[in-house]
Order: sequence, then structure tokens, then C-alpha cells
Amino acid sequence: MGRVVIFGGTSEGRHLAEFCVRQGIPAAVSVVSDYGKSLLPESPDLTVVEKALSEEEMIEWLKAEKPELVVDATHPYADKATGYIKKNCDLLGIQRIRVVRTESSLAGEDIVVKASMEEAAAYLAGQDGKILLTTGTKDLDAFTVIPDYEERVFARVLPSLKSLEKCLSLSIKGRHIIAMEGPFSRDMNQAMLKQLGARFLVTKESGAAGGFEEKVEGARAAGAQVVVVGRPKDEEGISEEEAKKILSCRKDGRRKLFLIGTGMGGPGQMTGQAKDALRQCQAIFGSERAAKEAAEEAPDASVIKEYEPEKILSWLEDHPQTTRCAAVYSGDTGFYSGAQGLLKALEEKNNGQWETEVIPGISSLSYLAARLKKSWQNVFWASSHGRQVQIGSLLDQLASHPAVFLLTEGKESVNCICREIEKEEQKRKTKYRVYTGEDLSYENERIRAGRPGEMAVEEFSRLAALWIEKEDGE
Repeated sequence: MGRVVIFGGTSEGRHLAEFCVRQGIPAAVSVVSDYGKSLLPESPDLTVVEKALSEEEMIEWLKAEKPELVVDATHPYADKATGYIKKNCDLLGIQRIRVVRTESSLAGEDIVVKASMEEAAAYLAGQDGKILLTTGTKDLDAFTVIPDYEERVFARVLPSLKSLEKCLSLSIKGRHIIAMEGPFSRDMNQAMLKQLGARFLVTKESGAAGGFEEKVEGARAAGAQVVVVGRPKDEEGISEEEAKKILSCRKDGRRKLFLIGTGMGGPGQMTGQAKDALRQCQAIFGSERAAKEAAEEAPDASVIKEYEPEKILSWLEDHPQTTRCAAVYSGDTGFYSGAQGLLKALEEKNNGQWETEVIPGISSLSYLAARLKKSWQNVFWASSHGRQVQIGSLLDQLASHPAVFLLTEGKESVNCICREIEKEEQKRKTKYRVYTGEDLSYENERIRAGRPGEMAVEEFSRLAALWIEKEDGE
């Protein structure tokens, strides 16, 4: 596979760099300190840049590296860096994934949440007692507004020369500097707070990787209040484990194509497996409606409104840098779906280049059956999409099946079919009952039932399905 760039300086970034080394994936890692560099493994496949890059320096570095993938594993609070990374990747057309930490619960009377370091410092300035700061040196200046901060504040920082110099420049020195690498256990946090006689512990909402829960538990055990600077809101991304899966799929050089059934299209219709796959994709193919809905799960992916196999394959040939994408289909991939056509085309032209995975969805048949509270296992099903349907032949199936399910096409399709059923009633001296499902799963979903003649004069939407049965006693 091609080169990967990782913006790190976090435990997640370090773990992903170590993963690349183990898997033999060439990678370049950006960290902001010598200490961060010292924690990374040495390998001919791994290069490390130790510098806080400006926006201009970052784009020049990315141009030089020419990565296939950029992994943003920067700290949850590094919102400026994340903004630069996104902007530059969009500009250069490089796929980017954001690795985020699972947020922790902030419930508890002994926890105070502040929106910024400045707000946290202002709060502490009005309190009495010693303070253990665990927020690093970047924002240490904010806490110099606290009266007698040189005596009240104890800074727990990384054991690097840069960290020590920062503390000393602010007159934080001697036993007020605790240079240690975390995360720390509950007992270690408790012991440290007790030893210092601290009434407050200040922390970022750093998730499990930052030892947040252990800080809270340790502070509670020591009788100290926790002052939390809440992380920036509305951050989207994937977990460290999901990032490893993406890297693994790229390792063997094969490109991956998901064929995904998205269900009926309404809220909650898409399966968790489908959502996970879409979040990994650089490009999404499908009809306008299906692709638009799928793109909500992958906002950084390109949306190509194509569903014909030849056009999809042509686009992929013209975009070799796209290594992970999805073709999406309404309903289920195995029920009157275009997925089979794409699979056949891939089989003919693949040459081993693409790995495929089919992810099923909720079909219109199973959905309508559920809404009608009926079983569909013995139902005869058919579709009028792009084909002529003989209504008489369909009704013949009711001799051996409890019902007929029919996908329709176009606004007038249901009316025409119901008129044909009414004619067959007169010929066969048999009564039928028709159920219609329109815009299934959407807010304007409508399900109706009636005799064919009654239904023939009603108005229906373009998206409709029929369920046909004999009347009781027929």
C-alpha cells in the first residue's frame, strides 16, 4: 500500500504508528515534541517529524509525502490542528480519517465543568486551597491569574526539557513541578492529591486513553473536587480500532468495494454494519436518493450519483487513489437489487484488484410484511420495475401461496394493476384484497387496504408496493 501520514502526539497516534510498523505499512508521523518522538518505535518504515507545523508548512509536507491516507490522531483539544489537517487534505484530495476518543461521563456533584482554561482559572481564583494541574504546559499561562499561584499550583507535566522550561518561565518550580508520564492509576492520583494536600484536580475531558476516569475516582477518594475543561463539541470520527481496520485493509494493496443495502431510506433503517462500512469510504455510488442518505454517514466521502455497473467501474479506473468505496442500493442487496449486476461486472473485469463485501439491508417485502403483521416466508414476490407483469399469472400464484407481493413503478402503476385485478375478479368469480404501502419508513408513509376497484381510483406516490390476497372464504 502507499504511504500513510499520522498526525499524532497522543497515545492513539503512537499506537497507530506501532501498528503500521508491525504490519509493514510505510508511515510518516508528525509530533510536536522531542518527548513524543522518543516514545515512537524505530523502523526504516517510519519517519518522524518533530515540529508544530504551521498551516503552510503542513501543506508543503503533505505535498512532499504524497500519502494515500492521512490519520488525524491529534488531541481532542487540538481543534486548530484538526482544522488545518482537514482543510489541507480537502485541498490536496487526500483521504482523511479522524480518530476520536470515547467521551467519559461527567456526572457528579464533586465535578465542575468549564468551557475553557480561562474559565477554569477564573473559578479557581475565587476558591481557597492547593491545585493539581494535569492539563499539560500548553495552557499553563492561563492559571497565573490565580492569587499566589506559585504556592498553590502543582503542575503535573511530561518529563521533557521543554515542559520543565515552560514551568520555570512561569515561576513554577521545585516540588511544584511533577514531571511524570501517565496515564496514572486511581491509587496514584489519590496518593498524589493526599501528599500535596490539594483540594482541586484540573483535567481535560481526555477520555479513557487520557486516564480521565482514574483521575475522577482518585480525586473522589482523596476528597478533592475535579475541575473539568470539557472537550470541543460535535467532534466526529472513528475509534482507534476502526482506524486499524482501515489500515489492515490497505496493507495487501487490494481495493475494497462494499455493496450495501440501505433499507427503506427512513430514519433508523440502515444497519450498524452498513454505517460502519460507509464511515471508512472515500467514495459512494448510488441513485440520488440512496447516495444522499448514505452520505450522511460519511460526510467526507465523494458522492457519485451513478448506479450503472459500467459507469461505476469506469470512474474507479480513472481514480486509482480511491481504495475504499461503496455502492448503495435501496432495500436489500438480494431483493431486486442492482448489486448483482455490479458483482457480475466486477467478476468479469476485476483481475483480483477489488475485494468485495455485500452488506444486506431491510427489504420492502420484509418491511411491509412487518407493518401488516404478516409472515412473508411463503409469499410469492415479483417486480414490475423495467418489466411487463402478467397480472393473471400473478394471481395464479395464489393457488399455492398465501399472498403475492409486487414492487411497482411510477405513480400510475398501482392504479393500472388494480384495474387489471378487478377484471380478473370478474373472469374468475373470485374476490381479492389489496394492501398498498407507500413511502415506506418515511414520515409520510401510508398503508391502505381495500378491494381492487376501490383502490383503482385512489392516488398513489411513485414509491409503492402491493400485497395481494384472496378475500377470506375465497
